[in-house]
Amino acid sequence: MECDQLHHILRQASELALEQRAQLEFTDKTDNSLVTNVDVVVGTLISELLTAHLPEIVVVNEEDPVPIDDLTDIPWAAVVDPIDGTHNFIAGLERWGICIGIMHHGTFCYGALALPDYGTALILASDGLFEVELRSESRSPYSPPPRRAPNHTSIVSMAQRFARAHVSPTWPTKGGVSIEGSVVYSLYRTFEGKVVAYVGLVNLWDIGGAIPLMHALGFSAWWFDSGIKASLMVSDLIRGDGGKNHYKLKEPIFIARESDLRVEDGDFIWP
Repeated sequence: MECDQLHHILRQASELALEQRAQLEFTDKTDNSLVTNVDVVVGTLISELLTAHLPEIVVVNEEDPVPIDDLTDIPWAAVVDPIDGTHNFIAGLERWGICIGIMHHGTFCYGALALPDYGTALILASDGLFEVELRSESRSPYSPPPRRAPNHTSIVSMAQRFARAHVSPTWPTKGGVSIEGSVVYSLYRTFEGKVVAYVGLVNLWDIGGAIPLMHALGFSAWWFDSGIKASLMVSDLIRGDGGKNHYKLKEPIFIARESDLRVEDGDFIWP
């Protein structure tokens, strides 16, 4: 799939999400998280547009995640999070995003992270890596700005539930901790070099769009608890239990450049 196609999908989805925000309705899901009417309509739109571009694609949508035993058997599949950071979206905050990850026989090959309130998206497609404008057709090849060497002022972004379980007054790390409430927003800023790393226990649709970008930008992933480098094959990432946690990652995942920061025995190792 080319950049223009993913750019078109993200522009349409972002426009719809922003328009529908004025008619917002929301309910509690069984896991005590929130779902809005906008999640549903944006997810449906993305699925329809992906299918229009690639008719054989199988779409796993956060709002209707049918368990699939083996994604490697499927030529083309996508995981979609139509509104990542729902609490922020409901509150009128800008820190939410749209995530699309596309797989070929269970291996992520194309991905996109969009920040509609900021009007930008990162896209890795068959024709390259781009930063695009969501309010126009403008795009440019993306290369992150020169990174600053990690130091005691560097920030690690964390998922909310992970932070609640792990951060304490004796948390053994340098620098700051940022809890944004959106995986897409956090990883976008990580890829820009504004945040040194991200850690959290998340679902596949939260990071599916980021995995191809990680490869392109020189990032790696580790399992936080064990410190073992994570394979980024879908079958190695998810629990795959056929139930409500089918697409949840096996344990918290830690994402950074290996030259910047590593994790070992549940602690950060600075270079």
